[in-house]
Amino acid sequence: VKVYMEHPGAVVVVALDGENPIIFNPMPLSAENLYAIYQALSEAEDEGWLVTQTVNQAIETHQVAAVLTNLPEESWATNLNNWNNGNPAKAYIWGNVSLAREYLAAYSAMLGMPTSPVVPLSFAHAPNASIAAFEAMTGMPAYVTVNGVTGVNPVYMYYTMWNWLYVSEGSDWTWQAGPPNNGPQWFWVQPVIYDQAIVSYVRQAFSKVAPFSVITNGQGKVLISFYNNLTSAQAPLPVHLYLVISNGTANVSEYVTLGEQVSAVTANITVAPGSAVTVYLYAPVTQPELGAVVIPVSNNGLLIGEYTLTAQKGVMTTTAPPSPSTTLTVTTLSTTVTVTETSTVTTSKTSTTAIWVVVGIVIVAVIIAVLIGVSRR
Repeated sequence: VKVYMEHPGAVVVVALDGENPIIFNPMPLSAENLYAIYQALSEAEDEGWLVTQTVNQAIETHQVAAVLTNLPEESWATNLNNWNNGNPAKAYIWGNVSLAREYLAAYSAMLGMPTSPVVPLSFAHAPNASIAAFEAMTGMPAYVTVNGVTGVNPVYMYYTMWNWLYVSEGSDWTWQAGPPNNGPQWFWVQPVIYDQAIVSYVRQAFSKVAPFSVITNGQGKVLISFYNNLTSAQAPLPVHLYLVISNGTANVSEYVTLGEQVSAVTANITVAPGSAVTVYLYAPVTQPELGAVVIPVSNNGLLIGEYTLTAQKGVMTTTAPPSPSTTLTVTTLSTTVTVTETSTVTTSKTSTTAIWVVVGIVIVAVIIAVLIGVSRR
Protein backbone atom coordinates (compact mmCIF):
# COMPACT_ATOMS: atom_id res chain seq x y z
CA VAL A 1 0.00 0.00 0.00
CA LYS A 2 2.85 2.38 0.85
CA VAL A 3 4.42 1.91 -2.59
CA TYR A 4 1.03 2.28 -4.25
CA MET A 5 0.27 5.53 -2.41
CA GLU A 6 3.70 7.17 -2.65
CA HIS A 7 4.92 5.90 -6.03
CA PRO A 8 1.97 5.13 -8.32
CA GLY A 9 3.12 3.31 -11.42
CA ALA A 10 6.32 2.08 -9.79
CA VAL A 11 7.72 -1.38 -10.49
CA VAL A 12 7.93 -3.81 -7.57
CA VAL A 13 10.06 -6.86 -8.29
CA VAL A 14 8.88 -10.16 -6.82
CA ALA A 15 11.85 -12.49 -7.23
CA LEU A 16 11.40 -16.01 -5.94
CA ASP A 17 14.53 -17.67 -4.65
CA GLY A 18 14.45 -21.43 -4.49
CA GLU A 19 11.43 -21.62 -6.80
CA ASN A 20 12.42 -25.00 -8.21
CA PRO A 21 12.64 -26.74 -4.82
CA ILE A 22 9.33 -25.13 -3.90
CA ILE A 23 7.62 -26.52 -7.00
CA PHE A 24 9.23 -29.96 -7.03
CA ASN A 25 9.60 -30.58 -3.31
CA PRO A 26 7.96 -33.91 -2.38
CA MET A 27 6.36 -32.15 0.61
CA PRO A 28 2.99 -30.73 -0.55
CA LEU A 29 3.20 -27.76 1.84
CA SER A 30 5.88 -26.12 -0.33
CA ALA A 31 3.64 -26.07 -3.39
CA GLU A 32 0.73 -24.82 -1.28
CA ASN A 33 2.84 -21.91 -0.04
CA LEU A 34 3.81 -20.98 -3.60
CA TYR A 35 0.22 -21.05 -4.77
CA ALA A 36 -0.74 -18.88 -1.77
CA ILE A 37 1.71 -16.24 -3.02
CA TYR A 38 0.19 -16.39 -6.50
CA GLN A 39 -3.31 -16.22 -5.04
CA ALA A 40 -2.48 -13.08 -3.03
CA LEU A 41 -1.02 -11.37 -6.09
CA SER A 42 -4.03 -12.37 -8.18
CA GLU A 43 -6.48 -10.97 -5.62
CA ALA A 44 -4.53 -7.72 -5.36
CA GLU A 45 -4.62 -7.39 -9.14
CA ASP A 46 -8.37 -8.05 -9.23
CA GLU A 47 -8.86 -5.27 -6.68
CA GLY A 48 -6.84 -2.82 -8.77
CA TRP A 49 -3.82 -2.52 -6.49
CA LEU A 50 -1.29 -3.82 -8.98
CA VAL A 51 -0.71 -5.26 -12.44
CA THR A 52 1.37 -8.40 -12.76
CA GLN A 53 3.92 -8.31 -15.56
CA THR A 54 6.90 -10.25 -16.77
CA VAL A 55 10.28 -8.51 -16.84
CA ASN A 56 9.94 -7.96 -20.60
CA GLN A 57 6.49 -6.41 -20.18
CA ALA A 58 7.73 -4.08 -17.43
CA ILE A 59 10.61 -2.92 -19.63
CA GLU A 60 8.22 -2.25 -22.52
CA THR A 61 5.82 -0.18 -20.40
CA HIS A 62 8.29 1.82 -18.27
CA GLN A 63 11.10 4.17 -19.17
CA VAL A 64 14.65 3.09 -18.41
CA ALA A 65 15.81 4.85 -15.25
CA ALA A 66 19.41 3.62 -15.13
CA VAL A 67 21.83 1.39 -16.99
CA LEU A 68 23.85 -1.27 -15.19
CA THR A 69 27.46 -1.18 -16.32
CA ASN A 70 28.87 -3.74 -13.90
CA LEU A 71 27.52 -7.04 -12.66
CA PRO A 72 29.79 -8.36 -9.89
CA GLU A 73 30.37 -12.10 -9.75
CA GLU A 74 29.89 -12.25 -6.01
CA SER A 75 26.53 -13.20 -4.54
CA TRP A 76 24.90 -13.38 -1.16
CA ALA A 77 26.43 -16.87 -0.98
CA THR A 78 29.98 -15.42 -1.21
CA ASN A 79 31.14 -16.74 -4.61
CA LEU A 80 30.36 -18.95 -7.59
CA ASN A 81 31.78 -22.07 -5.94
CA ASN A 82 28.28 -22.82 -4.72
CA TRP A 83 27.29 -23.56 -8.31
CA ASN A 84 30.45 -24.75 -10.01
CA ASN A 85 33.36 -25.91 -7.89
CA GLY A 86 34.36 -29.02 -9.81
CA ASN A 87 32.20 -31.36 -7.76
CA PRO A 88 31.17 -34.34 -9.96
CA ALA A 89 27.46 -33.81 -9.28
CA LYS A 90 27.63 -30.14 -10.26
CA ALA A 91 29.74 -30.93 -13.34
CA TYR A 92 27.28 -33.64 -14.37
CA ILE A 93 24.38 -31.19 -14.21
CA TRP A 94 26.23 -28.52 -16.20
CA GLY A 95 27.23 -31.09 -18.83
CA ASN A 96 23.64 -32.21 -19.31
CA VAL A 97 22.36 -28.62 -19.43
CA SER A 98 24.99 -27.66 -22.02
CA LEU A 99 24.24 -30.66 -24.23
CA ALA A 100 20.48 -30.07 -24.04
CA ARG A 101 20.88 -26.39 -24.97
CA GLU A 102 23.13 -27.28 -27.90
CA TYR A 103 20.64 -29.80 -29.28
CA LEU A 104 17.66 -27.53 -28.69
CA ALA A 105 19.36 -24.55 -30.36
CA ALA A 106 20.14 -26.78 -33.35
CA TYR A 107 16.52 -28.01 -33.46
CA SER A 108 15.29 -24.41 -33.34
CA ALA A 109 17.60 -23.39 -36.20
CA MET A 110 16.44 -26.37 -38.25
CA LEU A 111 12.82 -25.21 -37.85
CA GLY A 112 13.77 -21.59 -38.53
CA MET A 113 12.67 -20.58 -35.03
CA PRO A 114 14.53 -18.28 -32.61
CA THR A 115 16.45 -19.49 -29.59
CA SER A 116 15.27 -18.74 -26.05
CA PRO A 117 11.65 -17.85 -26.92
CA VAL A 118 8.99 -16.63 -24.51
CA VAL A 119 6.94 -19.75 -23.77
CA PRO A 120 3.14 -19.56 -23.41
CA LEU A 121 2.44 -21.18 -20.04
CA SER A 122 -0.47 -22.14 -17.82
CA PHE A 123 -0.75 -23.89 -14.48
CA ALA A 124 -2.79 -26.64 -16.13
CA HIS A 125 -0.02 -27.71 -18.48
CA ALA A 126 3.23 -26.65 -16.79
CA PRO A 127 6.02 -27.55 -17.26
CA ASN A 128 4.73 -28.02 -20.83
CA ALA A 129 3.62 -25.08 -22.94
CA SER A 130 -0.04 -24.10 -22.70
CA ILE A 131 -2.00 -25.89 -25.43
CA ALA A 132 -4.68 -23.19 -25.72
CA ALA A 133 -2.16 -20.33 -25.77
CA PHE A 134 0.02 -22.15 -28.30
CA GLU A 135 -2.88 -22.82 -30.66
CA ALA A 136 -4.13 -19.24 -30.38
CA MET A 137 -0.64 -17.84 -30.97
CA THR A 138 0.38 -20.04 -33.91
CA GLY A 139 -2.93 -21.10 -35.47
CA MET A 140 -1.65 -24.70 -35.42
CA PRO A 141 -2.95 -27.65 -33.39
CA ALA A 142 -0.79 -28.98 -30.57
CA TYR A 143 -1.28 -32.51 -31.90
CA VAL A 144 -0.91 -33.39 -35.59
CA THR A 145 -1.18 -36.46 -37.80
CA VAL A 146 1.78 -37.45 -39.98
CA ASN A 147 1.46 -40.51 -42.23
CA GLY A 148 -1.59 -41.65 -40.27
CA VAL A 149 0.11 -41.37 -36.87
CA THR A 150 -1.01 -38.72 -34.38
CA GLY A 151 1.71 -37.13 -32.30
CA VAL A 152 2.83 -33.89 -30.73
CA ASN A 153 3.31 -30.95 -33.08
CA PRO A 154 7.08 -30.34 -33.44
CA VAL A 155 6.48 -26.61 -32.99
CA TYR A 156 4.55 -27.20 -29.77
CA MET A 157 7.45 -29.35 -28.61
CA TYR A 158 9.81 -26.51 -29.54
CA TYR A 159 8.12 -24.24 -26.99
CA THR A 160 7.67 -26.99 -24.42
CA MET A 161 11.31 -28.09 -24.56
CA TRP A 162 12.54 -24.54 -24.16
CA ASN A 163 10.57 -24.34 -20.94
CA TRP A 164 12.05 -27.67 -19.83
CA LEU A 165 15.47 -26.16 -20.46
CA TYR A 166 14.61 -23.01 -18.51
CA VAL A 167 13.64 -25.22 -15.56
CA SER A 168 16.83 -27.25 -15.82
CA GLU A 169 18.96 -24.09 -15.96
CA GLY A 170 17.66 -22.94 -12.58
CA SER A 171 20.48 -22.21 -10.17
CA ASP A 172 18.98 -24.21 -7.31
CA TRP A 173 19.96 -27.56 -8.77
CA THR A 174 23.70 -26.95 -8.89
CA TRP A 175 23.63 -24.92 -5.67
CA GLN A 176 22.23 -27.89 -3.76
CA ALA A 177 24.27 -30.62 -5.49
CA GLY A 178 27.34 -31.66 -3.52
CA PRO A 179 29.35 -29.39 -1.21
CA PRO A 180 29.23 -26.87 0.30
CA ASN A 181 25.43 -27.06 0.63
CA ASN A 182 24.91 -30.82 0.26
CA GLY A 183 21.22 -30.74 -0.54
CA PRO A 184 19.00 -33.82 -0.96
CA GLN A 185 19.86 -36.18 -3.80
CA TRP A 186 16.57 -35.65 -5.62
CA PHE A 187 17.69 -32.09 -6.41
CA TRP A 188 20.35 -32.96 -8.98
CA VAL A 189 18.10 -35.57 -10.62
CA GLN A 190 15.48 -32.96 -11.60
CA PRO A 191 17.42 -31.00 -14.25
CA VAL A 192 18.94 -34.17 -15.68
CA ILE A 193 15.47 -35.62 -16.32
CA TYR A 194 14.49 -32.58 -18.38
CA ASP A 195 17.81 -32.33 -20.21
CA GLN A 196 17.88 -35.99 -21.23
CA ALA A 197 14.26 -35.78 -22.38
CA ILE A 198 15.20 -32.82 -24.61
CA VAL A 199 18.20 -34.61 -26.13
CA SER A 200 16.20 -37.79 -26.73
CA TYR A 201 13.32 -36.00 -28.47
CA VAL A 202 15.59 -33.85 -30.63
CA ARG A 203 17.65 -36.83 -31.76
CA GLN A 204 14.45 -38.58 -32.72
CA ALA A 205 13.31 -35.47 -34.61
CA PHE A 206 16.63 -35.32 -36.48
CA SER A 207 16.14 -38.90 -37.68
CA LYS A 208 12.82 -37.99 -39.32
CA VAL A 209 14.63 -36.06 -42.06
CA ALA A 210 16.76 -38.35 -44.21
CA PRO A 211 17.78 -38.90 -47.86
CA PHE A 212 16.50 -42.07 -49.49
CA SER A 213 17.76 -41.95 -53.10
CA VAL A 214 20.46 -40.44 -55.28
CA ILE A 215 19.95 -40.16 -59.04
CA THR A 216 22.89 -39.21 -61.26
CA ASN A 217 23.12 -38.34 -64.92
CA GLY A 218 26.83 -39.17 -64.87
CA GLN A 219 27.61 -35.71 -66.22
CA GLY A 220 28.09 -33.56 -63.13
CA LYS A 221 24.60 -33.45 -61.64
CA VAL A 222 22.78 -35.46 -58.99
CA LEU A 223 19.29 -35.33 -57.56
CA ILE A 224 18.87 -36.38 -53.93
CA SER A 225 15.40 -37.19 -52.58
CA PHE A 226 14.51 -36.74 -48.91
CA TYR A 227 11.86 -37.94 -46.53
CA ASN A 228 10.72 -35.14 -44.22
CA ASN A 229 8.42 -36.65 -41.63
CA LEU A 230 8.95 -33.79 -39.20
CA THR A 231 6.53 -31.36 -40.84
CA SER A 232 3.03 -31.94 -42.15
CA ALA A 233 0.03 -30.13 -43.62
CA GLN A 234 -1.11 -29.34 -40.06
CA ALA A 235 2.34 -28.08 -39.08
CA PRO A 236 3.70 -26.68 -42.36
CA LEU A 237 7.04 -25.49 -41.06
CA PRO A 238 9.89 -26.10 -43.53
CA VAL A 239 13.14 -27.69 -42.44
CA HIS A 240 16.38 -25.75 -42.96
CA LEU A 241 19.65 -27.64 -43.37
CA TYR A 242 23.17 -27.42 -44.67
CA LEU A 243 24.00 -30.39 -46.87
CA VAL A 244 27.47 -31.66 -47.65
CA ILE A 245 27.49 -34.15 -50.54
CA SER A 246 30.62 -36.23 -51.10
CA ASN A 247 31.61 -38.64 -53.87
CA GLY A 248 34.69 -39.78 -51.95
CA THR A 249 37.15 -37.40 -53.59
CA ALA A 250 35.22 -34.13 -53.79
CA ASN A 251 32.27 -32.54 -52.05
CA VAL A 252 29.81 -29.68 -52.39
CA SER A 253 27.85 -27.91 -49.67
CA GLU A 254 24.57 -26.07 -49.95
CA TYR A 255 21.94 -24.50 -47.70
CA VAL A 256 18.53 -26.03 -48.45
CA THR A 257 14.93 -25.77 -47.31
CA LEU A 258 12.88 -28.96 -47.41
CA GLY A 259 9.11 -28.95 -47.69
CA GLU A 260 6.51 -31.42 -46.53
CA GLN A 261 7.19 -35.17 -46.51
CA VAL A 262 9.07 -35.72 -49.81
CA SER A 263 11.48 -33.19 -51.28
CA ALA A 264 14.43 -33.28 -53.63
CA VAL A 265 17.51 -31.15 -54.16
CA THR A 266 19.97 -31.02 -57.03
CA ALA A 267 23.71 -30.46 -56.78
CA ASN A 268 26.62 -30.04 -59.15
CA ILE A 269 28.92 -32.99 -58.45
CA THR A 270 30.12 -35.82 -60.66
CA VAL A 271 28.97 -39.24 -59.48
CA ALA A 272 29.24 -42.46 -61.46
CA PRO A 273 26.22 -44.78 -61.44
CA GLY A 274 26.66 -47.53 -58.86
CA SER A 275 29.14 -45.56 -56.77
CA ALA A 276 28.70 -44.43 -53.18
CA VAL A 277 27.48 -40.95 -52.28
CA THR A 278 27.66 -39.73 -48.69
CA VAL A 279 25.20 -37.06 -47.59
CA TYR A 280 25.89 -35.14 -44.37
CA LEU A 281 23.04 -33.20 -42.76
CA TYR A 282 23.78 -30.20 -40.54
CA ALA A 283 21.44 -28.08 -38.45
CA PRO A 284 22.38 -24.48 -39.34
CA VAL A 285 23.46 -23.30 -35.90
CA THR A 286 26.64 -21.28 -35.35
CA GLN A 287 29.31 -21.24 -32.68
CA PRO A 288 28.40 -17.71 -31.46
CA GLU A 289 24.80 -18.85 -30.97
CA LEU A 290 25.93 -21.75 -28.80
CA GLY A 291 28.90 -20.47 -26.84
CA ALA A 292 30.62 -23.35 -25.05
CA VAL A 293 29.57 -26.65 -26.62
CA VAL A 294 29.76 -30.33 -25.76
CA ILE A 295 29.74 -31.48 -29.40
CA PRO A 296 31.98 -29.39 -31.69
CA VAL A 297 30.21 -27.60 -34.56
CA SER A 298 31.64 -26.93 -38.01
CA ASN A 299 31.13 -23.99 -40.34
CA ASN A 300 28.04 -25.83 -41.60
CA GLY A 301 26.54 -26.26 -38.14
CA LEU A 302 25.84 -29.29 -35.95
CA LEU A 303 26.07 -32.66 -37.70
CA ILE A 304 22.72 -34.42 -37.23
CA GLY A 305 22.96 -37.26 -39.74
CA GLU A 306 25.31 -39.08 -42.10
CA TYR A 307 23.95 -41.33 -44.86
CA THR A 308 25.75 -43.30 -47.58
CA LEU A 309 23.61 -44.22 -50.61
CA THR A 310 24.30 -45.95 -53.92
CA ALA A 311 23.83 -43.63 -56.90
CA GLN A 312 21.42 -44.85 -59.58
CA LYS A 313 21.45 -43.89 -63.24
CA GLY A 314 18.65 -41.55 -64.26
CA VAL A 315 17.77 -39.28 -67.16
CA MET A 316 17.32 -35.66 -66.10
CA THR A 317 15.45 -33.04 -68.07
CA THR A 318 13.79 -29.73 -67.36
CA THR A 319 10.71 -30.49 -69.47
CA ALA A 320 9.75 -34.12 -68.93
CA PRO A 321 6.91 -34.92 -66.47
CA PRO A 322 7.69 -36.24 -62.98
CA SER A 323 8.11 -39.94 -62.39
CA PRO A 324 4.73 -41.62 -61.83
CA SER A 325 6.13 -43.56 -58.87
CA THR A 326 6.90 -40.56 -56.65
CA THR A 327 5.83 -36.94 -56.52
CA LEU A 328 8.74 -34.74 -55.53
CA THR A 329 8.99 -31.14 -54.41
CA VAL A 330 12.23 -29.98 -56.02
CA THR A 331 14.55 -27.43 -54.44
CA THR A 332 16.97 -26.11 -57.04
CA LEU A 333 20.58 -25.56 -56.03
CA SER A 334 21.90 -25.07 -59.55
CA THR A 335 19.40 -25.99 -62.29
CA THR A 336 15.88 -27.38 -62.16
CA VAL A 337 15.65 -31.05 -63.04
CA THR A 338 12.98 -33.71 -63.06
CA VAL A 339 13.59 -37.42 -62.64
CA THR A 340 12.04 -39.52 -65.40
CA GLU A 341 13.55 -42.85 -64.41
CA THR A 342 13.67 -44.30 -60.91
CA SER A 343 15.50 -47.22 -59.38
CA THR A 344 15.67 -48.99 -56.05
CA VAL A 345 18.25 -47.47 -53.72
CA THR A 346 20.04 -49.34 -50.97
CA THR A 347 21.49 -47.64 -47.92
CA SER A 348 24.95 -48.92 -47.17
CA LYS A 349 25.59 -47.04 -43.94
CA THR A 350 23.29 -46.61 -40.98
CA SER A 351 22.82 -43.06 -39.73
CA THR A 352 24.68 -42.37 -36.51
CA THR A 353 21.72 -40.26 -35.51
CA ALA A 354 19.41 -43.25 -35.84
CA ILE A 355 21.61 -45.25 -33.48
CA TRP A 356 21.46 -42.47 -30.90
CA VAL A 357 17.70 -42.31 -31.29
CA VAL A 358 17.31 -45.96 -30.34
CA VAL A 359 19.54 -45.55 -27.31
CA GLY A 360 17.91 -42.30 -26.25
CA ILE A 361 14.37 -43.62 -26.59
CA VAL A 362 15.16 -46.63 -24.42
CA ILE A 363 16.64 -44.41 -21.70
CA VAL A 364 14.03 -41.68 -21.41
CA ALA A 365 10.92 -42.78 -23.33
CA VAL A 366 9.00 -43.15 -20.09
CA ILE A 367 10.09 -39.68 -18.97
CA ILE A 368 8.86 -38.05 -22.17
CA ALA A 369 5.60 -39.97 -22.08
CA VAL A 370 4.90 -38.75 -18.56
CA LEU A 371 5.80 -35.13 -19.31
CA ILE A 372 3.82 -34.98 -22.55
CA GLY A 373 0.93 -36.80 -20.95
CA VAL A 374 0.48 -33.90 -18.57
CA SER A 375 -0.55 -31.68 -21.45
CA ARG A 376 -3.45 -33.96 -22.37
CA ARG A 377 -5.10 -33.60 -18.97
